[in-house]
Amino acid sequence: MFGRLGSKDVCTKEHQRLALEAARQGIVLLKNDNNFLPLNKDHVSSLAIIGPGANSTSPFDQGVDIQEFHAICNLMLRVSKTYIKKTTFASGCLDVACESNSMFNEALHVTEMELISLVASVSKKRIILVLTGGGPLDFSFAEADSHIASIIWVGYPGEAGGKALAEVIFGYYNPGEAVYEFGHGLSYTNYTYMFLSAPNKMILVSKASGTLRKLYETEVGIGYVPTDELLSCDALRFNVQLSVMNVGHMDGSHVVMLYSKASSYVEGAPRKQLIGFSRIHTTAHRSTDVSFMVDPCEHLSFANEHGKRILPVGKHILMSGELEHSLLINI
Repeated sequence: MFGRLGSKDVCTKEHQRLALEAARQGIVLLKNDNNFLPLNKDHVSSLAIIGPGANSTSPFDQGVDIQEFHAICNLMLRVSKTYIKKTTFASGCLDVACESNSMFNEALHVTEMELISLVASVSKKRIILVLTGGGPLDFSFAEADSHIASIIWVGYPGEAGGKALAEVIFGYYNPGEAVYEFGHGLSYTNYTYMFLSAPNKMILVSKASGTLRKLYETEVGIGYVPTDELLSCDALRFNVQLSVMNVGHMDGSHVVMLYSKASSYVEGAPRKQLIGFSRIHTTAHRSTDVSFMVDPCEHLSFANEHGKRILPVGKHILMSGELEHSLLINI
């Protein structure tokens, strides 16, 4: 199979589209004071790009012919000029190295922070900070700096990174919110949720005698049932359907997550657990429906200290965003 591949199979239009979409979805908007972004290219007369990464392929060219890679790489400097004709570039690092050799720094290099803070303090207008890298990064100094209006993290975006970044900055692509609640991530729009369908109660049936007659209890008296004693887990499955409304002025992709938690306390129970997630494309001022298949034996249960999956009886909560729905499980 691979013997039939040749130069015509390298860097095809399909590959380039995939690289661009991957770069788009990998960008995270970390700060956006007073909706500074996106910029309106018709209202921006000039643009200054400072930092070596704007005109360099060095983070992405390992193992690739540099001339060929440079030819296809959408460098930020090159792409920006298609939006703002008057675009200037400065490396910002003439006498000292302002790029760290470590891929997993816990903080920006001192020289990098000094450069960022200096540019922000002397700029007549507030600036946009773009961060690259694949490891943890402490940018708290920039987050607290009022001269830095927006912060964007791009990771290692690959050959299409410059184009994807420009699309985000100028509003041709809407960055999605973080897919984990303890992380950062902003969007150019807001969303509201509504449960369209979900059951309110469920009756458990045992293998032995139909209706369950034996209910296990914890030390604090909370009831539960081992999932392997249920007649059929498949028969308990149900669909949850949600409506997601894009209440902003811009289309965008959005990751919808559905969680569950048992309101009763059972030792070892997670505070909440992820049932599933789905990335959807939303249209401004319109709703989009999404559904999840819920398997109570998998999604509403957990493994106890003996490694046995148990399903707490009583009230369970299904959660998506700030929205909650109650499900009562009885025997």
